[in-house]
Order: sequence, then structure tokens, then C-alpha cells
Amino acid sequence: MTRNFVLTVCITVCLAFGANLANAQEGRFFTNNAYGNPVAYSPGVHKDDVTYISYQGPLEDPWVASYNHETDSWAGPYKAGVSLLGKDPNIKIDNHGRPSLVVDSAGYIHVFYGGHGGDTTLHGENPLGNTHSGELRHRVSRNPYDISSWRTLDNISNFGTYTQAVTMGNGDIYLFYRHGAHQSDWVYQRSTDNGITFAKPVSVIKSEKVANITDNTRIHAWYLSVTKFSDNRLGLAFNYHAENRPHDLERRDGHYVYMDTDSRKFFNIKNEEVTLPIRKGKADRQALVVRTDADKWAVGPKVVIDRKGWPHFVLREGSDDDSVSKTGGPKKIRYYRWDGNTEKWSDNSDTSLPVGTAQIVVHDPRDADLLIALREKNDAGVTEGKIIRWTTNNGGKTFTKGSTVFNGRSGGMDISDRITDAHPDAQFIFVDRKTGEHSDYSDLILWGDSGPVKRLRTDARVR
Repeated sequence: MTRNFVLTVCITVCLAFGANLANAQEGRFFTNNAYGNPVAYSPGVHKDDVTYISYQGPLEDPWVASYNHETDSWAGPYKAGVSLLGKDPNIKIDNHGRPSLVVDSAGYIHVFYGGHGGDTTLHGENPLGNTHSGELRHRVSRNPYDISSWRTLDNISNFGTYTQAVTMGNGDIYLFYRHGAHQSDWVYQRSTDNGITFAKPVSVIKSEKVANITDNTRIHAWYLSVTKFSDNRLGLAFNYHAENRPHDLERRDGHYVYMDTDSRKFFNIKNEEVTLPIRKGKADRQALVVRTDADKWAVGPKVVIDRKGWPHFVLREGSDDDSVSKTGGPKKIRYYRWDGNTEKWSDNSDTSLPVGTAQIVVHDPRDADLLIALREKNDAGVTEGKIIRWTTNNGGKTFTKGSTVFNGRSGGMDISDRITDAHPDAQFIFVDRKTGEHSDYSDLILWGDSGPVKRLRTDARVR
């Protein structure tokens, strides 16, 4: 046996051992097969010391993973269903069919996914709007608290997208979504029997043709975000879309109402009832938070409440750039809050806040953090994704840039809405985007007060 042969064998064994050791180590992400823009509204729920997470995986199908806080163990991810979307390689990633997840009072896990408004050839005419593609579908776990096997329930409208599901304190499940493509009502369907049946859709925000326009190219349209405030209250943040052709991001203003799920009535910030459906004029009279400047576009409204029940509201706002692009100019974070002492919405948000996407963490009525996902150069001058904490202790008059919560890849980062009924150590999902050959895929990180929830790399590498 030659000396070179022995050396070669030693090197090979060492490399193999090193690779196995690296795979056995814990990493920051819990899966690497998140596809496109993978995380939707209400992507996860914490119940009975387990956090359940849904996301869009390969071919735009829904996937589910869970983390047990008591045993410090992961399960999944498992594919929970098959979407009509994402199967044609000639069509770009759709993302509208990303899943939303709830757990019912009997412990069964439900996912709603796959719709971008429905298809007229499959489903006929949409009575509450227009259509585009896909099919809104509902899958439920075969066994309580078990995400490994699933069955179909055919009990909701197929005309849906942007699903947002939540279970209330009395066990009722509310499924909010846009009932079709972008020229459609925003509705909810309610289940009182753990998702076995759902009542017919109720129109909450009305999409309709603008008066005195005859060419059918101007539509009042909307975008909505729903947050669970308590066991019987939901907060709704929404903004206006001046629908033109071609379809673009000309969205403006910010609005807020809340729903009392005991009475199924809606109210504005002054506790005045807002009757349904909410049309453009009523939204402006009774629910307006901020009027966007004429040369600005505003997208992505989000709302949370503080211990006094006062809402905190964020938008992303930027120039309309004279219609040079369909998305408008870069959009900075804008923050507003209801000051219950002066009975008005603050309009003093700090203009130094950066371009990015944000989630609000409220500590007290005047003390709050913004977790902002953005792109920024590192010490080596390389642009990479980051999530950075910005803090205010004066009600939003000024914000101070704080610590970097997470350093990501050069592909950029995103941050989900807060997980419903979140455990302190599992509050948000961070999306860490890749570049290069696999740029359609991202790593997902479950993050909380103790940082990322770690997982063995061998288990997290699904692809």
C-alpha cells in the first residue's frame, strides 16, 4: 500500500465525516423548498404548544410543517394538497394560491389554497366579481394534530384568492378572501361545525364599476389584511385600488374597521357600526386612516392593537413614477396609530423609515418596534437581505434603527404576518431568498424572541 494511497483514503474519509457532521448540525431554517413568494396571510397557528405552518412549495402546491415546543421537535414538511396553479412551465409563478392554515377546536388542521379567482370554463360565471385562474380548495388532516395525511372537503366557493383563515374563541372558523380576480368583492365564509360546512359568502368590501364611466375600464377595487385581535374580534386593514387597464399597483389610502364576531357586526375606530357591504364612499367617510398624496401609491396595509385596544397601522408608500412601471417607485414604510387620548389617527410617521416590508410588535401604546425586511450592503459592500428592528417610544414621531435581527442571502428577505395566537418563541416566518440556479426557492425560518427555531440540516433539506 503506497503512502499516496493512504493519504488519499484519509482525505476522503475526513471529507465524508466533515460533510456528515455538517449535515448533523442544526441550521437556522426549517425547510428549503419554499417556492416563489411562498408565505401568505395567516400562514400559521400556535395551539396546544405546537406551531403549525403552511407555505407554497414546488409546483405551487401547499405544504405544512409543525414544531412542538414541549419536545423541541419538528414534523414535516408534508405536501397537503395539489393546486391547479403552477403546472404549466410556460407560465410564471402565480403566488396567489399560497395556503392559509387554521386548527379547529377538535384539533384538525385545515388549509385553504390554490385560487386566483377561479376559471369560468370550470366554474361558470362569478356572481361577485371576475375570474382569472386556479381553484380555491380546502383540505383537512385525516387525524387531529397530525399533518402527515389529508383529505378534501368540497364546501367553499371556488372563486377565491388571498385566503385568510382564523378560528375564534367559540370555535367558529372565518375564511376571508377576495371572491375572484382583482375586480371582485372581499368576502367571508363562516363555519360553526369545525369546517365541515360553511355558510354562503358574505360581501364585506364591494368592488364595483365607477359611476359615469361607460368603457368598463374603471373599477373600485380593494386589498385587505385580517388580524385576530382577541377571541371575538378581528381587525381589517384595507386600501383602495383604482382599477385601470392594464392592471397595475395604483393603490391608495388606508382604511380600518373591526369585526365583533359575536354579533357579526363591523365597527369603525369610534365604535360606530359600519353596515355591509362597504363601498368606496362609506369607506372614506367611516373607515379612513390616511389619505395618500395624489402623487403617491400605497400598498400592504397591516394592523395590530396595543393593550388599550388602540390600533397601530402600517403601509408601504412611494411615488407613482408617472406610470413608468406597473409597480410604481420604491415604497418606504409609513406608520400610523390611533391616539385614544386625542381621538385621532397620528399623521407624524417618521419619513426616515426605509424601503422594505414591515410587521409591527407593540409593547405599549407609544412604544413599538417595526421588524423591517430590506436589502442592505454588508461590511464587504455586498448587498444582502436583512431584517432590522426599528423602535419608537414617542408614538411614531421618530424611529431609531436598532439591531439586525437576521442576516440573509443576497436574494433578499421577506417577513410573514404574525402567527395567530403565537408562542413567544415562534412569532414570524422569515423568507430567505436564494440567487442563481435555484432562485425560485427560499429557505424558511421560524423566528421568535429567542431567535430562529433551529433544525437539523438533514431534516430541513427537503429538495
